[in-house]
Parts: sequence; structure tokens; C-alpha cells
Amino acid sequence: MLTFFLLLDIAVRLVEGTSENEGRLEVNRLGSWGTVCDDNLNDKLAVVVCRSLGLPWATSEAYGGAVFGRGSGTIWVDNVNCIGSESKIDECSHSPWGSNNCNHGDDISINCLPIRSNDTAVRLVGGTTEYEGRLEVYKSGKWGTVCDDGLNDQLSVVVCRSLGLPWNASKAYGGAEYGQGSSPIWLDDVICMGSETGIEKCSHNPWGSHNCNHRKDVSISCFPSTDELHIKIGKIEKFKRATSEAYGGAVFGRGSDTAVRLVGGTTEYYGRLEVYKFGKWGTVCDDGFNDILSVVVCRSLGLPWNASKAYGSAVYGQGTGPIWLDNVKCLGSETGIEKCSHSPWGSHDCNHGEDVSISCSPSTDIAVRLVGGTSENEGRLEVNRLGRWAAVYTAVRLVGGTTEYEGRLEVYKFGKWGTVCDDGLNDTLSVVVCRSLGLPWGASKAYSDASYGQGSGPILLDDVKCTGSESRIEECSHSPWGSHNCGHKEDVSLKCVQSREEWMYGANAIILISVLSILLGLTWLTIAVFVVRSSMCITLDVVTRLDIECGVCSSENVVPGVGMGHHNTRPSCLGSAVTRMKIN
Repeated sequence: MLTFFLLLDIAVRLVEGTSENEGRLEVNRLGSWGTVCDDNLNDKLAVVVCRSLGLPWATSEAYGGAVFGRGSGTIWVDNVNCIGSESKIDECSHSPWGSNNCNHGDDISINCLPIRSNDTAVRLVGGTTEYEGRLEVYKSGKWGTVCDDGLNDQLSVVVCRSLGLPWNASKAYGGAEYGQGSSPIWLDDVICMGSETGIEKCSHNPWGSHNCNHRKDVSISCFPSTDELHIKIGKIEKFKRATSEAYGGAVFGRGSDTAVRLVGGTTEYYGRLEVYKFGKWGTVCDDGFNDILSVVVCRSLGLPWNASKAYGSAVYGQGTGPIWLDNVKCLGSETGIEKCSHSPWGSHDCNHGEDVSISCSPSTDIAVRLVGGTSENEGRLEVNRLGRWAAVYTAVRLVGGTTEYEGRLEVYKFGKWGTVCDDGLNDTLSVVVCRSLGLPWGASKAYSDASYGQGSGPILLDDVKCTGSESRIEECSHSPWGSHNCGHKEDVSLKCVQSREEWMYGANAIILISVLSILLGLTWLTIAVFVVRSSMCITLDVVTRLDIECGVCSSENVVPGVGMGHHNTRPSCLGSAVTRMKIN
């Protein structure tokens, strides 16, 4: 340890280094040793300190982030700005002595050694081959990591080429995926042009100065761009070895870079979308997604894709492990998900509640049946797609009201009841829903803020905008199924109320039936049955439009478990009317 007294009350020293030429910078003020904060740090400080200590200074360097360990006691100096010509540290501009907004994790260290040819080295750690791993940099006798702030693909070009490895198609990724390193974090905000011969020649923050943690460690893959491996497992997984790449986020496990699968569905045609990267399965966040993603994924899996759908909000359950991709935007012509634009691998602002799911079900070859009724004319509607029977996907109901005419709006999708968010809400939604349930709708109202209590389970719809002419809620414009920015305190509720015109129509019908019963000598009940029987029909939704027509007329109705607007009533045809089905 070398100490040099600048004035009677000021001295500097370097401690915790392997020699007198390096260590944590400490300043003695008023008889007490303290440290220096790395705010606005540059190498001019090292020039001044090393020269004042009588040590080599021409190529000296200053490091932030306490790379030679954290000090204790007072942090004496902050915001030190030296020109380089000063003879001692107190001649540099700085904040008032003892005034700072730092902690000892920001302590400055100094290296006064002249530059050596092996001063900076890089290595890849944690991979299964020499071509891949977490990027580590050797500086001042210590290996440390690189933070992924500002990362781009040119970093892997520089690193792979400097290691004598393939580099021409290298990539850069954010997020910590190859296992977290250990201190220090040597570099942050590394920006390379691609022509540099070493990482230290790229622009970057001062050595050791960063605002990161090891969850953001960069990793590199230098796989040759010509070495591609295609593997297909069963019908739902495809692996493709990619080219040289750099990854953020402490990821590295092993080799085959990209694969996709669908998990959690009852068939291979749908489920939660997962991507295989660096030896780990992870999920995709629903930020900015649309159905074009499902086209790319389904086609790459060799599954039907022309009517495929993408859903947000983990409708097939939340995944585990890394969230590999975010902000995925596909054109539809891509051969694999990795060719769509997206944030750097592993870089996201999501949680598993936002996992994307995919359905690759074809739009044709649909069969239907009625199940659970007392005759062939009634029952729960089920659909056969891809060889499996399931209940109708979309239904609506009102829950929590004192009558069947009011309550919290819930929608049935993916085998689950869920709610609707009130973003952009107006009364036209209530017109569509009430009419589809066979309830009064002329003066219906839609309410926000969970007026009939908060629901549970998924929030299936958001930003629903109806014109009023739609026959069912899914025909209204809305965000992708399961994609929302809401909580259940925003659940929509509805009240289905007759308008004056509807009330008058009903009253007139009763008067007409009474008159007919007198004139024709028939009972009131006989005529009522005749009128209902001649006018009743059920229309149900099964992904494509399915009409079940009973008798000669048609009037639109509801869904499985909510027939004729009454909860838990099976849809049925009255009397012996011939039932026929058609798919439009």
C-alpha cells in the first residue's frame, strides 16, 4: 500500500490490490480515510492520482463499481472531474467534501500499470462447446461479466472474431440466460461498429461503471452460419441450430438454438407457445402480438395455419422458466418465429401471466351433436374438430344479479368462463349481449367497475366495440382473446331492460291472443303454444357459424348451458318440428 500526503489533511492511497500499483482509491480527510464515488468517472482521475503517487500514469485507468472491493466509512468525494493536468485530486472539480448520493458499491478503483498486451482478455463460460457461453472479460487480474444495456449483434462479431471463432452471422440477445456470473460487472453500454479487433475498443462506460446486476449478463454463441440442424420430434417440436449469436441474461445451457412447441392443450394443434433456446424451454410474451404469429408458428410445425389464432394472457396456463421473446411482430411469410422481428432474446418487461397461446385448428371438417337431452331434439351442443368432441367455444352469461336480466358479463372460451374489461365501454355492448340471450334489449345498459361484483379466472376480452348490429359479442371488434391491461375491478356488468316499444309489443300480443281465443273458441294456452311453436329457433356459435333451425322461423339465441336466455337451460326445439342443421 502506497500513501502520499498531498496536504497536511489530505492523502490518497490504493488498497486491496495485488500490488502497490492498483487498488481501491481512498482519500484521507480530517484524519479519516474514506472512498470516492464513481459518478461521472473517467480515466483523467487515474492520471492525476497515479502521477501524484509517483506511479506510472500514461496508460492508467479508473474503474467504478468497487472492483477491488467495497470500502467502509465516509464517501468523501463525488462527481470528480479532472482535466489531467492537476497535481492532486483536490484540485479537480468535485462536489463538496462528504456530499454524495452514492454507496460503497460505487467506490472507485485505480490501475496505474502501463498497458500490457494481455491486459484485456475474453472467454465464453458455461457452454457445452468452445463456441458458446457467458461472455467474461479479464481486467486488472479479475474475470468479470458484461451487462446487456445497449447490446447489439456487432458485439458477438467482435468477440467471436477476436477468439478465432466463426462470426459472420453472429447475433446479440438481452436477458440473463446462461447462468449468472460473479462480480465484478466490468462493462456496460457496449456499442461496437463490428470492425474492432477487441471488445475494449468498442465504446463503453468506464470499466466497472454500470447500473446492472448479473441477471443481465451477456452470452455469446459463435456457431458457424452454415451448420444447420433440423430435428422434428413427434408432430409438435422442431429444432434448428442457428448461427453465431450473443445473448443477454445469464442463459447458457446447451446448443440447439431454436425450436417451438404447443403445451397444455388437449391435442397437438393448440396450447401455450414455448420456444427452445440454449437448452431451455421458455415462453413468449403477448406484447404487440397478433394472429400472424400463429400463422408462422403453425406452418413451421406442419400444422393447419390458414385459420389459426394467437391468444394472450396465458389462456392455456402460465409457463415456467425464461420468457424468451417479447414484442414479436411477424409478416406471415417467415419460416420460423426467430425470423419475425422481436426484442433481443430474453429481454422483456413481462410475467408468465402474459404468455402467448396458439390454436392451429383448421376451419373445416366440423361435426356437431346435442348431448344430454331427453330426446334427439335437445341437449348441450358439442363440436368435433380434429377427431375430438368439445363444448362450444363461445358463450355468454350474466352472473351475480338478482334476476336473469342482470349481472356481471362472463364469456366462455377455451373451456373457461372469464370476464370482459370495461375499457372503451358503451351501451351498445349490452344491446348485442341482451339480444343474443333472448332478453329485452331496447333500453339495456352496460356498467363498468364490477358493479355486480368482481369475477375470477381469466379476463377474456378488452376494448370491445360494438356497432349494435352484431348478433353476438365475438362479432364486435376487440383486442385478441385474453390480451388486456385490466384487473377484475374493471369487469363489465349488464342490465337487460325493455324499451317502451318492446313492452307495448308484448302487451299487444297478449291482447291479440285473448281476442283469438274468444273468436275461435280455443283456449288461451292452445293459441300461445301455436304462436311460440311457429316462431322458435336457436342459433348457436361454433367458431364458424352454425344454425340449428326448428320449424319454419328463426330467432337468434345463445350457447351451451345458457339456452333461450335462461341459465342452465338446454337449447331445445318445441313440439315435433323437424330439426335441420346447416353450416354457413
